Amino acid sequence: LSLIVGLSTALFTTDEKKLQHDLARVPLVQGRSLLADELCTDFVKEYNAIPTDFWQSKDAIDSDSMETIRSFIENCQRRKRLIDHRSQDLNLQMESDKIPSPGVMYYLNQSQWSKPSLHDD
Repeated sequence: LSLIVGLSTALFTTDEKKLQHDLARVPLVQGRSLLADELCTDFVKEYNAIPTDFWQSKDAIDSDSMETIRSFIENCQRRKRLIDHRSQDLNLQMESDKIPSPGVMYYLNQSQWSKPSLHDD
């Protein structure tokens, strides 16, 4: 019973927008992101399988959940580009769990890290 009360309280007091924002930013963290490691490849693959028109539809644009998914995928691609870029610069394979400090966010201010083209990768 206490578990049910605890879960109910947590669900009703959770700021859904903040939670979605935080989830979308998971791939941007420095170091290892188990969530990004497990989900990014599949999410990008599925995103690319969905017609572009869907993501531009009013329903997708107006949906907070769809925007969270889209942002998560964009951030997955930013993470991948950073890994690929650093691997080329260092002439070595950089593991996905080795995102350097301060994390992917640092690179977003550089033009090459701005908004990724989602259907390219």
